[in-house]
Amino acid sequence: MKRRCCFSFIILLAFFTIAGPAWAQVKPVGTNTLPLGQLTPAPMPTGPATQNLTGRVETTLGPLSGAVVRVPRFNKMCVTNSEGGFFLTVPADAGPLAAVVTYPGCTEVNTTFQPGGEPAVVQLLPPITTKANGKQLKVYMKTARREVKRSLRKLK
Repeated sequence: MKRRCCFSFIILLAFFTIAGPAWAQVKPVGTNTLPLGQLTPAPMPTGPATQNLTGRVETTLGPLSGAVVRVPRFNKMCVTNSEGGFFLTVPADAGPLAAVVTYPGCTEVNTTFQPGGEPAVVQLLPPITTKANGKQLKVYMKTARREVKRSLRKLK
């Protein structure tokens, strides 16, 4: 008898452990619904209007992955992907934006982007790799990876 009671208790405990979270997620009937004939609720206010700033960084040799595009006005930056592409979100009323594009071994390029317009293409001279530049490039790429990981954590 004692065994049967203990076994039943363990089964019930396991059931509530598994089923408990599922019941907590069930929405009670009738919440967030309006009776027929009533007006619909006002839409939720959205955040400030934004525009996308997109483009590509390349050299005469092709797309340049790992280049950093910074927009100092809004303190935003991104690292180009494997195709040299970049994507930033800026306020809709930003107007033309000054940006700085950098890559180790290349000359820093100051340019102006128009958000919401055609994707921008930034041309950098191909990097010249020397022993000193190679070490600088490794440090730069390590920093860029760290920044990307930090940005991804903020998105989660």
